[in-house]
Amino acid sequence: SADTPSEAEESMISCALQILAQAIELLRSSAIGDEELSTPSQGASGATVGKHLRHVLDHYRLLLDSVEAAPNGGQPFIDYDRRVRSVPIETSVQSALQEFEYTQRRIRSVLATPADGSVTPTMERVVTLQATTPIIQEFKSTIGREVWHVALHSIHHFALARVILNELGLGDAVGKEFGVAPSTLALRQWARES
Repeated sequence: SADTPSEAEESMISCALQILAQAIELLRSSAIGDEELSTPSQGASGATVGKHLRHVLDHYRLLLDSVEAAPNGGQPFIDYDRRVRSVPIETSVQSALQEFEYTQRRIRSVLATPADGSVTPTMERVVTLQATTPIIQEFKSTIGREVWHVALHSIHHFALARVILNELGLGDAVGKEFGVAPSTLALRQWARES
């Protein structure tokens, strides 16, 4: 377990980066091209791998944008329902890859607490969440909790993308870690070593 706020921050950032690396590995591989990225699923209501990847990036963008918009330790405001659809990410492997790599860089810069200790550690900062359910609701959370949410939300969408890739006959071409939670990967590793 993390003993200090900086260890917790490093752990959360590392987890988010590792999960995004799953998509980067898929996009860098020769397993899929633009056609596979945008082929509608027969069993998942016309969803595509690209739409799931774009959705993941939307959530990261909204989180990171809100933190950047509240500088000097201010309270971010996040509304995950205010997504702007970027079609190139859904249809172009190169566009999606560039955006995932850019998101990793942003995570490293936006979520790091300044070393001088002048502000509340980033992961402990309070945020206000707004959700439309359809009634507008507001909740309090922390940046750390939201990083965790967005990272694990990504796994859910990667797993759905994996189902679509299986439908397309590409299941064997996808890395074994794609769409699998870090805790499951750790448990599998532990079982192999036992």
